Amino acid sequence: MKRVCISHYIKLKEINALVLADICSMIQQVVEDEIAAKNAFLAKKQTQRSKQTADDKKRLSDGKRRLDELATLIPKIYEDKVLGKVPEDVCIDLLQNTPPSRKSLPLLSLILKPDSRRAARMRKMSRSSSPA
Repeated sequence: MKRVCISHYIKLKEINALVLADICSMIQQVVEDEIAAKNAFLAKKQTQRSKQTADDKKRLSDGKRRLDELATLIPKIYEDKVLGKVPEDVCIDLLQNTPPSRKSLPLLSLILKPDSRRAARMRKMSRSSSPA
């Protein structure tokens, strides 16, 4: 059960006022110096993209490592089945429960290629948004 403190609360009117004040301050920054505000926004987006790319590359690396493990384990399981060391039902169960990452990893690899459409779009957007 979630406990609620009935003596402390924030009125919706106060939340709306805080959000409105934040929006107004952002608008004021843009009005005062549009280029600086735009550059700050683009820098923040670039940082987010860089972090996402790093996370995606790590995930890709982990996935490739796992695929390499599976590439060695699956033949061993099959060999053990043929030699009678592992019952057939256990072997089938192990092979059927291989994670679907084998299917999704090539898609992630395509996304991360530097010459992908996504990367080209990002380069085009950054060129068109940079000040002339």
